Amino acid sequence: MSSGSVKSYIKRRYGGRYGFLKYWQSAVADILGRYRAYDDVAWKDVKRLVFVCRGNICRSAFAEAFARQMGLRASSLGLATRSGKPANPAAIEQARCRGIALDSHRTTPVDDFRFERGDLALCMEPDQAKTLLARQSGAVAQVSLLGLWSQERRPYLHDPYGLDADYWETCFSHIESALVTIAKHLEETS
Repeated sequence: MSSGSVKSYIKRRYGGRYGFLKYWQSAVADILGRYRAYDDVAWKDVKRLVFVCRGNICRSAFAEAFARQMGLRASSLGLATRSGKPANPAAIEQARCRGIALDSHRTTPVDDFRFERGDLALCMEPDQAKTLLARQSGAVAQVSLLGLWSQERRPYLHDPYGLDADYWETCFSHIESALVTIAKHLEETS
């Protein structure tokens, strides 16, 4: 494989070198059992899925819209965003190609979000889960990593913001795969 094709593969599958390194770092941590607590979800207690990422304009926005299209109760938030921003234009376009509308999405910062009993917060990255757990006094919501539920287990879902369409496809495919698995768990316990 030439260096150009290796670079292309890494961009398509992981979003670039940084995404590749974060993916493998999280994969090793997963093998070592560091994310075991995120696998322990009490599915029978889940009433709403809450998707969490940094800006709430790409990954979590798409996950919320896809979950709702599946008939699941869902919401989303960003750990570092301002209120009322629209979804990223590339996210809107990529979602549209998948039959999902993000045109009316508006961001919700974590400080403006009210967790409820029965929430399952699904973070895109391990560091986001740590941040959310540290902020969440009283542990109202269960917390997990969305990518753990993808057919190809992926604890770290790299942010597609500013990246090529090929990686958007990879990222959104993992989100969809994870939600199909989650929907099965919820169906089995209802």
